[in-house]
Amino acid sequence: MKTNERLSPEPLSSDDYSQTEVHTWFERGRTHVELRSRKTDQTIIEFWDEAVQEEVEAGYLHLGNPQRLHQDLLELAAERGFYTPVSAWLTIVINGVVITY
Repeated sequence: MKTNERLSPEPLSSDDYSQTEVHTWFERGRTHVELRSRKTDQTIIEFWDEAVQEEVEAGYLHLGNPQRLHQDLLELAAERGFYTPVSAWLTIVINGVVITY
């Protein structure tokens, strides 16, 4: 497998993008890249400093394109078990109550 090939368990949808946001921070030799849930404001996956550089060199993160970076972070989070794409969610309705897993 090439280093930039993905094994995403489920395809990503527009819902995945609308429910998450990317935060980046670059200052004085420090680098931070983060994928965060819009609903809970919780971090899903993040990389700091050397880890950012390693992911860029491996072809997993593309810092120059915000849309591509969002996709990259979603795919990495899904691959590494930190995020379940919306297409993999299971919704059950029991007596009119909607339960989503």
